[in-house]
This record gives sequence, structure tokens and C-alpha cells, in this order.
Amino acid sequence: MTNRPEIPETDYDPYTDENLRDPFPGYRMLRRLGPVVYLGRHDLYALSRHADVSAALSDWETFSPADGMALNSIINDAGRRLSSLPLGEAAVERWRAPYFGARRVQSETMSLSQ
Repeated sequence: MTNRPEIPETDYDPYTDENLRDPFPGYRMLRRLGPVVYLGRHDLYALSRHADVSAALSDWETFSPADGMALNSIINDAGRRLSSLPLGEAAVERWRAPYFGARRVQSETMSLSQ
């Protein structure tokens, strides 16, 4: 049996007007609680320390963005195609090229100048 540390829980809401105006007291509170904190109001786990966030962003296979990276399902649905890609330049380029590639931009520029 593995001993798992208890994950602290808070009802902290990063989207209140007060926290949006000055998020740093909330960030300090999350760091004091621990490296991983459960935000009950939003039913999610938050990483509170830079090194842990950096490590998670580098490990997309374990910490997949496939379900989205926002707390808003509308934004997640709109960004699902891009956010579900591995975070490699080649993968992003394959997604981006048909919409923002040199040929498309040149074509649009030419049609605008006519």
C-alpha cells in the first residue's frame, strides 16, 4: 500500500474581481498550502509552484491538455484541436499552416490589395 500525502483543499476562486485585480495574495496562499491544491469551487487540482508547473508543461503525456486548459467549456471546445496536440513545434505548425501559413497569408494579402 502506498502512502499518499493528503492534498489540501480550498474554496479559493481565482476569478473573483478582487483576485483578478491582485492575484498575488491568493498565489501565496496556494503555495503555503502545498505544491498541489484542490480548488473545490471549480472541481480541479492546481499546481502552485513554478517548478511543478514547468515540469507539468514539459510532460504533456502525463498532464494532457486534451480536455482543455481553461475553466470555461466554451473556450476549451474552441481550442480543443490545438490544445490536444503535443507541444512540439512541428505539430503546431501542421495545425497552423492551412490557416496562417505563408501561402494563405500571401493569398489574402493579394486579395486585399486588389
